[in-house]
Amino acid sequence: IPDVTGQTAAITAKQLTVTGLTVVPTKVYDGNDSATVSGTGSLGGVETGDVVSIDTVAGKYNNKNVGTDKAVTITVTLTGKDAGNYYIPDVTGQTAAITAKQLTVSGITAKDKVFDGNVSATLDKSGMVLDGKIDDDDVTVEADGKFTTMNVGNGKTVNITLGLDGNDADNYDFVETLTTTASITPAAITGDIEQEGSLIYDGTAQVADVYSTLVSVANEPITVKYNTSRTGEYSSEVPAFTSVGKYTVYYTAEAPNHEVKTGSFTVTVAESHNPDIEGGDRVLLFVMAGIAVIAAAMLVGPFLFGRR
Repeated sequence: IPDVTGQTAAITAKQLTVTGLTVVPTKVYDGNDSATVSGTGSLGGVETGDVVSIDTVAGKYNNKNVGTDKAVTITVTLTGKDAGNYYIPDVTGQTAAITAKQLTVSGITAKDKVFDGNVSATLDKSGMVLDGKIDDDDVTVEADGKFTTMNVGNGKTVNITLGLDGNDADNYDFVETLTTTASITPAAITGDIEQEGSLIYDGTAQVADVYSTLVSVANEPITVKYNTSRTGEYSSEVPAFTSVGKYTVYYTAEAPNHEVKTGSFTVTVAESHNPDIEGGDRVLLFVMAGIAVIAAAMLVGPFLFGRR
């Protein structure tokens, strides 16, 4: 009987097994999903005499992002003249971790400011350098600065608290606090002082009531002292005046964390309209004296010059 031909059938590739491959348990985030696999690997199921061996081994995380117990798939390719007759399915069931990549932030400075009653600092990020970020990753740096105290001073420490934002921010870590220095300069006291009401001469030393519109930043307490000249010792008491006239009173105003303010105001002691007061209204006395002179002239005149 001759050979029967004309029929066909298929020979499918034989599935092999592989052992001895282990995923390295952790890696630092590097922007991709590749996993490192250790071990040489051994094939099981190769037919005697066939030439086939492991060509490549590749591990792959389920995604590139930081996490623990992440699923890893191992893919094995074969080489050799009989490799086409075999296959190895992806190896699953192993897990590994991806840890955050360390970033270094530098170059953030703080700006000097005028005392404003709080510790907030304005930061300048124009010279900021961010080292360690993977190209094309979406990561931005947020920064908040605070002086150690609100008080005036030069070269004061500013603590900078950092944060990360962006789609890939969770894949990074960094030192959360930096320091820099800046100065807080004194604020200005605003407003003025002036006499309130008026003083009327009464023969005694009088102290004027004064009205103050002085204002400090953050309601720092203001201390005011007075003097009748720019130089000399100032007193916390407003000067007293006895005589009629206009007087210049000089003052200094001081408050913590503020520049010393200097100024002056006028105190007026007006003449009295009460003639019973010695040294009272001079105008009234002059008028009364004039009336007396006129009356005397009217009485004496006819006798001196005769009647017409």
